[in-house]
Amino acid sequence: MASTKTSRTNKSSAISIPHKLLQEAVGHFIVVEARHKKNYRGRLKATAENSGLVLEEVYGTYPSGEIERLDTVFI
Repeated sequence: MASTKTSRTNKSSAISIPHKLLQEAVGHFIVVEARHKKNYRGRLKATAENSGLVLEEVYGTYPSGEIERLDTVFI
């Protein structure tokens, strides 16, 4: 009898498509729109599977129109 292999994917080790896209964007400038229409534009330094982001060289734009320069932002 020939044995057949069944492949099981461990969900914790599988990388989602959005996460793969974020990984490819590391080192590039991205814009993140957060709650209350706050926008952050900066260089993506790192990303986590839970959609956590680390941005460097960041400019935060707030609904009031205020722009703030930030070194590092964790989202």
